[in-house]
Amino acid sequence: KLLPRKVSSVDIPNIVENHSSQSFTESELELLNKGLKFNLSSKKPPVEEIVAGIEGSIKYETQSTKVAIRNLCQVELNRNSRYFKSSNNGKYLSSLKSLISKNCVYVKSDKSNKVVILDKDDYTGRDDNLLLEVPHRQLNKNPLPSMVSEFNNTLKQCSLIDSLKKRRLSVSNPSVPAMYCLPKVHKSGNKVRPIVSAIGSPTYNLSKWLVREFDRLSVHQVSFSVKNSYDFIDRIKVIVLNEGERLVSFDVSSLFPSIPVSETLEFLRELDKSVADEYVRLTSLCMRQSQFRANGKFYEQLGGTAIGNPLSPFFGEVFMGRFETDLKRNNPYFPRIWFRYCDDVFCVFDTNKYDLQSFLADLNNQYPSIKFTFEIENESKLPFLDTLVIRKGCRVEFDVYRKPTSTCRYTTNDYFHHPQQKLASFHFLVHRLLNFPLTKDRYTCELRAIKNAATYNGFDPSIIDKIVRKHRFKISRDTTINLVKENQLNSKYISVPYDPVMTRGLKKIVSEFGFRLVYSNNKNSLGNMLGSLKDRLDSNKKSGIYEISCSNCDLSYIGQTKRAIETRFKEHMAHVRYNRPDKSSVAQHVLDSGHNVCKNNLRLVKEVRDIRQLDFYESLFIYKNRDKILNSDLGPIPQSPFYKFF
Repeated sequence: KLLPRKVSSVDIPNIVENHSSQSFTESELELLNKGLKFNLSSKKPPVEEIVAGIEGSIKYETQSTKVAIRNLCQVELNRNSRYFKSSNNGKYLSSLKSLISKNCVYVKSDKSNKVVILDKDDYTGRDDNLLLEVPHRQLNKNPLPSMVSEFNNTLKQCSLIDSLKKRRLSVSNPSVPAMYCLPKVHKSGNKVRPIVSAIGSPTYNLSKWLVREFDRLSVHQVSFSVKNSYDFIDRIKVIVLNEGERLVSFDVSSLFPSIPVSETLEFLRELDKSVADEYVRLTSLCMRQSQFRANGKFYEQLGGTAIGNPLSPFFGEVFMGRFETDLKRNNPYFPRIWFRYCDDVFCVFDTNKYDLQSFLADLNNQYPSIKFTFEIENESKLPFLDTLVIRKGCRVEFDVYRKPTSTCRYTTNDYFHHPQQKLASFHFLVHRLLNFPLTKDRYTCELRAIKNAATYNGFDPSIIDKIVRKHRFKISRDTTINLVKENQLNSKYISVPYDPVMTRGLKKIVSEFGFRLVYSNNKNSLGNMLGSLKDRLDSNKKSGIYEISCSNCDLSYIGQTKRAIETRFKEHMAHVRYNRPDKSSVAQHVLDSGHNVCKNNLRLVKEVRDIRQLDFYESLFIYKNRDKILNSDLGPIPQSPFYKFF
């Protein structure tokens, strides 16, 4: 039995880099060293979030199914609430409050799990410096209205999509994408990687749908791309190296912002004649809408695509596939072995036939915006993806490769996550261990590294032996028996926050109705509590549950909306202005009583991003305030056994 080496406190990886002017106590650094995904337990039973997850998932079920699930889950939650223990995070609370009060931002570094601490002014300055390097122009006004108008007009002219699909592709409460940056601590200087979060943008749903459509239509070309490390190994493990050949890797510098958009759209059109022009036109729309917001200002990217656009990886694949196909056709010295993953290329280059620097110049002369760098084997070794390719005579062997920036910090054992989620990283490491063609010594070394990582993260290393046995059994079983996976049988799921007490027994209940129970943990993560890096939207521009209170009495109206709550408020005021009391309870109260309502009376009660949960939250807040509401009814769910908890 292989044992890990003894680990001392000095060996435990420190993933915190303080680049700010602030000083931090040992307890504050200890908390940050757990990572921004560290999840704290709840102070009170998370019944509201659990019920919202259940109600949202059963929204479209039959009434009899809803009643049965509600009754059974209510009984189970009521039983479990007796055994709920209050939060044990008291030792972290003072450190958490202190970290929040500092004039700092806490951000994950690029290409590692490190936590980088920056002064807020320094982070803003890095954003501004980045904008000087990226081709862009500043906009004088909010581009959202024109973006929405362009999206609606383009979708309206599309005949391939039916009216129901068009409504589903439309974002009910769109916003301009927000840019944030990840520091590149592995490089010198204050370099950052820009990420433009397209979630909630007018074209976000359309971009995701196009990716699925192109995959369904099998829009592929003769390409040198590999799917993953396993595919890469399968393709090169049998190659025989000739004299003078060297292992070389090429990398495109900032591929997405450098892609020539117009040329790539033409490549897409020429790629497969079965791809209708309308798909290309919709893709062009998603690429043109490159506006974003940063530091309270609006900008438009003038070239390439953004990291964060769901279409960018597919778009990059189309361009790089055409790039290397043309290169092979026109360059007589194109390497005989050439495999690519996204913007990284592995090749076997014959230095006897052609000069490597000359070939690099040929690569960089293809497009003005596309520039390559290269790395040649060192001591007969060359890393590619998470694989270390090793020259052994005329053959190649493999080992697991970890970047110098690797921290070996995964989900630690004290994370408030489901046990399967906490062990997910180690399942991946063991899967790689068993599927890479490693020599006996390399296998032993990698297994010891995994056990050391388990120890670093608070796990008993013996658990790795159990995972290895489990994966070996699975490999043996899958080679002899063709089984249908459980998640292929149950496509419906219910997502609830994990709690070892409150969620106990729910999995068995919902499975009887064809649901899978999955767990979410983002709400109580350390990163969320320390604050987002994105520009904050005004609460009146958010969607969810809103309250309109009366200026002259203690009554109020509670409603729901998928749009901005200020838009819904204007509609209420229009009903008042045009004397339509039958259209709005707010209008009826104002017109009947002569009381006054103004915009200052509007308040966002709860932001709800999952529109399936709107009915529950509206009914819940009406129930909580049932003695002081203007509403004419008790909401979409007037009665529920879950209300006993509130």
